[in-house]
Amino acid sequence: MSYPCISVKSAVLLVAVGFLAAGCSGETEFSVMGVDPVVVTHDYKHESRGTAGFRGRVEFSSESRCFRIVSDIQKGRGEPGYLPVWPAGTEALSGTGRRGVEASGVEVFDGDVVQFTYTQSLDWSVVPAALTLPEGCVPRSSSDAKNVMLVPDDFTLNPTTP
Repeated sequence: MSYPCISVKSAVLLVAVGFLAAGCSGETEFSVMGVDPVVVTHDYKHESRGTAGFRGRVEFSSESRCFRIVSDIQKGRGEPGYLPVWPAGTEALSGTGRRGVEASGVEVFDGDVVQFTYTQSLDWSVVPAALTLPEGCVPRSSSDAKNVMLVPDDFTLNPTTP
């Protein structure tokens, strides 16, 4: 599985840096916006593949002001999950007393479950250090170097849950 190329731009609430991996044919724009909550977005276009997928609970950290997506397996192992990188156009939501995002026309809040059949996960270290996030935003785990998940725009919110 190859990783998308990374190209990032910089603005007041839009932080970014440039990195072009050798051999990549496309570019993915990453953006960081907001302060509470902090939301990271991407414009990576994927093609759905297979039926196996990822299912996890969205969690908001009041310390880092960032989200995580944690599967039941990761939770059981005490692993921190992934920093979700939402589809381009995602907006931060915080006026209701709960933190969340509006992604692909769907409101997703702390505690909601999301599921998707295909995603790209990668190690945040491939992104240059100039893309700054608050301390604690990027999960650190000794068992899995991939700590960032690109959320596709065709995710399912709160699929049938027990």
